[in-house]
Amino acid sequence: MKIAISTSLIITLLLCHFPRVVIAEEFAGLSFGLGLSMTYKYGKDRIYDATVANNIVRITKEANREPKIMLESHKFFEPKWLTSWCVKCGLGPFVAIQPGSDNGNVISAYSLGWMIGFKRMQQASEDSTSWNFGIGYIVNTDVKVLGDGIEENEPLPEGDSLRFKQRNQPGWMIITSFSF
Repeated sequence: MKIAISTSLIITLLLCHFPRVVIAEEFAGLSFGLGLSMTYKYGKDRIYDATVANNIVRITKEANREPKIMLESHKFFEPKWLTSWCVKCGLGPFVAIQPGSDNGNVISAYSLGWMIGFKRMQQASEDSTSWNFGIGYIVNTDVKVLGDGIEENEPLPEGDSLRFKQRNQPGWMIITSFSF
């Protein structure tokens, strides 16, 4: 966990130095960001590789957490109770997607959640850049799991071979992003 947070902090700080591609008209308006997230799944772990040894199914590589680079869009509001102690910040909903992978999917994951964003004090009021933190519900599309009837550390069903299936898998995510 410490490594993931440190990595996301370093990447986000580096993103602060990239040139802006899009400039929104106001901080409280709709903005876009590039972020690094860490997802935590529900259910069985993602399987990357498995083998059969002595007719017993063995998983050789699996994961419960997965870092992702995501594109996000958010709408920040500036409530009075928040701006009373935080001069340049806003909070509101966000939606994020991870572009597709090699398997032909257009989107590999999508998320909805809640985010808070902070502007640097010296930024002009019309500048929309901010550093954001959020938490959300994520659905990973195309997660590889063992096929029906096949269980880890159990004998392979008679006459069957090792097979996998792809499915959607929900979970939670934390994200840090830099909006541009």
